[in-house]
Amino acid sequence: MSTFLDSLLGAFLIGVILSSIIYGITWLQVYLYYSQHCSRDGVFLKSFVAMLTVLDTVHLVLLCHGLYAAAVTNFGNYLANLHAPWTLVVQCIVGVAATTCIQQFYALRVYQLSQRKNIIIPIAISTISVTEFGFSVAFATRSLEIGSFAKNTPSLPYGVSTLALEVICGAFITVSMVYYILQQRSGIRRTNRVLKLVTLYIINSGALNLVFATTCLITYVHYPKTLIYAPFFFILIRLYPCSFMTILNSRVNVRSRLRGEGPTIVTITHEQITDRSPLTSSKPGHDSSGDAMAMASKARERRTAEKAVGLDEGVI
Repeated sequence: MSTFLDSLLGAFLIGVILSSIIYGITWLQVYLYYSQHCSRDGVFLKSFVAMLTVLDTVHLVLLCHGLYAAAVTNFGNYLANLHAPWTLVVQCIVGVAATTCIQQFYALRVYQLSQRKNIIIPIAISTISVTEFGFSVAFATRSLEIGSFAKNTPSLPYGVSTLALEVICGAFITVSMVYYILQQRSGIRRTNRVLKLVTLYIINSGALNLVFATTCLITYVHYPKTLIYAPFFFILIRLYPCSFMTILNSRVNVRSRLRGEGPTIVTITHEQITDRSPLTSSKPGHDSSGDAMAMASKARERRTAEKAVGLDEGVI
């Protein structure tokens, strides 16, 4: 009996607790976005973030309802707990819908990083993502018809297909974004340092998603009549909006690095102040045109660098 409770109710409880923690982190990121980082963004992106927040919240509400039904409403009724609460099934559709939206956004991002020259890879990412969502709907529909963990074999192919496509899509997005960002490397050392920083973040966040997606797939295949896979799936659903919001809120820091801004200490001598005074700045031998050219060159470098990592206006 303890094994039964551990593999169903216990795994369910652990998944809800861990995913709730990540949900709190995501909400903090959303608050920071709307309060500090959204001034340059358009209505579309602000609405997109709001939609993701709603989907993320609805997903957690469904999980909490399913946990309440299993742990409180059906307390002591082990036969009833063999039947999945409807909210536990529906949460799959809502969760995959949220990840699909973010994957579609990343597909657009890949298209922008390719300088709008490669449409095949973004279409492939978009197609895989939409197909994954379709399989999740089929899985939920079949699971609702069956209604039992012990008899869910007919829904197994749909669940495996959903998770397998999630692994493929996540890997495709990570590799594509890293490839196109590295293609932007230039002779500007500051830009290359920032590109390396952005690349490392994409690899780390993408690898984390892949680890949970792969683990979820493996545990689901080996233990299809339990909820051992559930903690990995719930966390995976939370990681997508959390990492997405982290990327949005890190743009200011990336821009500062590109422009050489930061907490640096500057020492100014009396002679430097005198040289920049109105009476002496136009003294003979002062090449004002050279200064103007240098400033223009730095401005071009900044624009090139921001475009390389997708921070120019209209691109994320």
